Amino acid sequence: MIGYLCLLPGTLLARQKMIRGTIADENNLPLPGAAIKLYQLPDSQLRGSTLSTADGTFALPAPQEGAWSIQVTALGYGIYRSERLLLLPSDTSGPSLQVQMSATATALQAVTISARQEAIEREPGRVVLHPGRMLTAGNAWEALEQAPGVQTGNDRLSIKGKDHVAIWIDDRPVTMDETALADYLKNLPSGLLDRIEIIAQPPAQYDATGNGGLIRIYLKKGKAKGLNGTLQSENIQGRCTRLLQNATANFSTGRLNIYANGSNYNGDGIADITTERRYGKNEAQQLHQQTTARTHMDRVMGTLGAEWIPSKRDRWSATASYMYRKLRQNTTGEGLQQGTVSDTLTQVQNGNNSRTVNQDYGFSYSHSWDTSGRVVQLRADYTAYDQEQSPLNETRFRPQGYEATSREALSGNTNAEIKVYALKADMAWPFAGRHRLEGGVKAGWSRNRYTAAYLMDNDGNTLRTSGSFRYNESIMAAYLDYRTILNKWSLQLGLRLEHTATTGSADSSATATSRRYLNAFPAVFLGYAIDNSSRHCLQLSYNRRIDRPDYTDLNPFAWPQDRYTYRAGDAGLLPCLSDNLELAYLLKDGCSVTLSYSRIQNDIGTVVVPVADRVYLQAANTGIVDRWGCLLEGTLKLRPWWQLRPSLMLQYISSHNAPEWGGGAWYGGYAVLNATQQFFLGTWTAELFTEYNTRQPYAQYEDAPVWYMHAGISKKLWKDKVNIRLNMRDLWHTRIDRQDYRRTPGVEGYTSRTWDTRSVTLLLSYKFSSGRKKENASTTMPGHEAQQRIKEE
Repeated sequence: MIGYLCLLPGTLLARQKMIRGTIADENNLPLPGAAIKLYQLPDSQLRGSTLSTADGTFALPAPQEGAWSIQVTALGYGIYRSERLLLLPSDTSGPSLQVQMSATATALQAVTISARQEAIEREPGRVVLHPGRMLTAGNAWEALEQAPGVQTGNDRLSIKGKDHVAIWIDDRPVTMDETALADYLKNLPSGLLDRIEIIAQPPAQYDATGNGGLIRIYLKKGKAKGLNGTLQSENIQGRCTRLLQNATANFSTGRLNIYANGSNYNGDGIADITTERRYGKNEAQQLHQQTTARTHMDRVMGTLGAEWIPSKRDRWSATASYMYRKLRQNTTGEGLQQGTVSDTLTQVQNGNNSRTVNQDYGFSYSHSWDTSGRVVQLRADYTAYDQEQSPLNETRFRPQGYEATSREALSGNTNAEIKVYALKADMAWPFAGRHRLEGGVKAGWSRNRYTAAYLMDNDGNTLRTSGSFRYNESIMAAYLDYRTILNKWSLQLGLRLEHTATTGSADSSATATSRRYLNAFPAVFLGYAIDNSSRHCLQLSYNRRIDRPDYTDLNPFAWPQDRYTYRAGDAGLLPCLSDNLELAYLLKDGCSVTLSYSRIQNDIGTVVVPVADRVYLQAANTGIVDRWGCLLEGTLKLRPWWQLRPSLMLQYISSHNAPEWGGGAWYGGYAVLNATQQFFLGTWTAELFTEYNTRQPYAQYEDAPVWYMHAGISKKLWKDKVNIRLNMRDLWHTRIDRQDYRRTPGVEGYTSRTWDTRSVTLLLSYKFSSGRKKENASTTMPGHEAQQRIKEE
């Protein structure tokens, strides 16, 4: 027995597969010093790296059997990516590769196609965006606008037609309502973004929240030793002026990495809003109103983080983020109210000052037992969101033919506070060569509080009202996920259990709610590699998701947008569940075709409720929605210097409304077509983006058709350290957000908004560096595999 134990290490070493090869230049001469990285497929997890020797050879141990690929880079040469390398138990030795590198024509200020960095990359189960390579995207919202299958119209974010998308910043979910989330992403500049991952069918490792899928946004972190960073300044000129400054910095010694980023914004916006309504008995009453909203915003945001790697197997990290936003809005306009005792002219003077503070803190530790991918990770997060608003809405009425006027004024103060706490533990355990088991637990608590106080003054007659609403939520979750590779087949099976407990209470006990429920969320992914290189893939996936109403959906208090429009929630809202099925064909770096089907129960949407001469936009469970979709998108390299990325999304919807919202069924479909053209002319790059949306139906209203076009050009200087970019958004000023009321009992009409979308942006950025690239194999969880990919910048 002792002899057997002594021989065991040598036996295991002998059985370990090696991937060997030789690196040569264009003249077939040995190329020393080339960097070779080993990735495990299908998740592209970095498992090892080395340098070629003086005779151009290299050898990398593969920790286990399965599918692998290598990437080779060398100064002055393009990037080489191997085909899929399959290691089987029957193999007595690993593969031997002969790699011949192609030199880039840097002396001629040209870049070969093999080394070009794409703005959009396709991977099994996800699409990866690089906002820094998009010339017409100045922030996260504008970058998502160009993503295939993503819509951003009317400040609503959806993936393949499905609303309620979950957003993560790095490794933390963002807890905001739809309006605040759109505003946050519009204020997250591209200069701070590393990449964005769009996952339409998230596996069991991720929270089940978000029927629309998951979008993960990664902020920039330094990847080089020494001091490195970027400075960036933007001047945006539309009808108003907006100024933006960004900075990123990183200092690394190899074991210790400290990084920071920050942004400062100061600017004005303007929007023209038209409201046409017909309501009341036989729709005899009418409202015609034209208003102009002017907004000034100051915003500061930043992130500070540190990573400490005491050994190859341990990693500690901590992050802190802060955002402060101050907003001043003034709305003026005139209108005509018809069908009352007499036609009445109205004058509107609305104001709203708001202050928002958002803080995030995170701490994590990960440990890797060995190089096979056995990892455990512990994480704790805290988020605090606070928003205070002070509206002042004043409307004067003058009946036609009369000089006397009457006055209505509403003033007040509202405050929303959200605090979120989360603890989680994850573990990954590869076994038997090609099999992998992952599991974890998570506990999350959310505390929400909303208070409001209003004063209504009607020609000197005053009425005070106030109220508060509290909503608490706790979610306890556990998951298991199994994945394996069987020749050309890949399989992933996952199950997530989440127990939810909620309580909501307002000033009146009649609006108190309490719920407890347990849900199971299965996830299945089946993939097939048509060829040995895994460039052609088929994937079939199914998962179940949930969308829980947030505090704004549940808040029973109405708050005014103007004299005639209010928003309100419903304390009795139920969570909505969705079953999602997708079949996709993927040609890596080429194109993809996706067929999808979803059924959503207790869908949460916005319904229009007319009351007297007012309209209430209320969150409600609208019924059951069936959605069929098809997405075709790709990258066409028409010329070495000309690239086209077209995308076509088709959606068909069948909805069965709940009885309280009219009952019955309605059907409809729509299409979204967009195309991005990029032109590469030496150190010059140009971009043209165009999108068209047909009419899009919802439960009680429809978004009108819209099209728009953006253009941009950039120039790199001083060995690519300086970048000058000029772009124009909405060239023809055709982007108008309009909603037409359909299937809305008691009201017809529309609301449209023409805002400051046509603008010219001049951007200047500078990269500074006093270090060099570092190579660190990641010890983060495979469930967060995006962190483990090394992206060449």
